[in-house]
Amino acid sequence: RLRKIEGFDHLTRTTYLCLRQNFIRVIEGIAHMTELETLDLRDNELSLIQGLDSLTKLKSLDLSYNSIRKVQGIDHQPDVEELYLANNKIKKMGGFEHVPKVKLLELGANRMRVIENLECLPCLEKLY
Repeated sequence: RLRKIEGFDHLTRTTYLCLRQNFIRVIEGIAHMTELETLDLRDNELSLIQGLDSLTKLKSLDLSYNSIRKVQGIDHQPDVEELYLANNKIKKMGGFEHVPKVKLLELGANRMRVIENLECLPCLEKLY
């Protein structure tokens, strides 16, 4: 299993990247993949959302089953429509103001007690 994202330097036109069920701790080594529309890092060891600034074409982002505590680092993904953050350690909703096109938001099995701050998601159709 992978511990780092590396060796993808030549993949500049890739639109879909799935690296599920690895031991990845940091999102790195993909900044050059500016055509990515789907990034699946489900079931890794991520604790922070970072390294996504250049991925402005993302439409689907799956960071479920990690150890993320706070929703941040998605400031440059205005076209994200599907955001999967289930089974993390998120205690408070927030950080969604930069992803107004989200239609599907999955937050189940986190540590939140209150559902709030959804007014910044006018396109939201499905909340799990």
